Amino acid sequence: MSKASTKLAGRQFTPGEMVITSQLPDSMGNWKLNWDLSVRGLTQDDDFLHGYDFKASAYFHLLEIKSWRDFEGKSVTWDSLNQGFEGTLYVFEHAEIPRSKITFGQIEDGKIEFEWEGEGHLFFDKSDSNLWKDVPFHLKGSANFEPTMIYLKDGTDFDSLSDRVSEIMNLDDYIVSEKIADERPNHTFHYCHLIPDHSIEKAS
Repeated sequence: MSKASTKLAGRQFTPGEMVITSQLPDSMGNWKLNWDLSVRGLTQDDDFLHGYDFKASAYFHLLEIKSWRDFEGKSVTWDSLNQGFEGTLYVFEHAEIPRSKITFGQIEDGKIEFEWEGEGHLFFDKSDSNLWKDVPFHLKGSANFEPTMIYLKDGTDFDSLSDRVSEIMNLDDYIVSEKIADERPNHTFHYCHLIPDHSIEKAS
């Protein structure tokens, strides 16, 4: 695995959490699978960005990926805000990443190597009017695959959805968790996790 590095605006940050997450349905309630890559950079300079950390996120709405294993060797590039891929840099508010390239390498021990470079906009203090445009960044490291969250409407069981989920995901690459209840004041959300089966990686 390559050494992790998080650089923004020519300044080096300490690499923080690097994860790939997913859920079904997506955040808008659509029956499609979205994959998100999130990378945190932890500040080393109290004089830059007022000592705040940053987070870079990429959302793969149109990438044809049905399993964590499919990321290996993939590459994604975009140079506008309307190509079906999008990303944000976050310090005080989210701002767009209009140009970006992400390259995924090999999977090892449940993590995938990646390199991400591009130019993004950045709110550099708490005023929405203070926006830096086209700030260069370069991120690399190894991202963990988090379990895919499957929301179970009205408390239904996963078995009743498995045929529909299998049209979108390769269930052979996952282990299905027990149903989980998330109790809120006015409602209880039910979901389960599809946990990446890393024994497949070791056997291949």
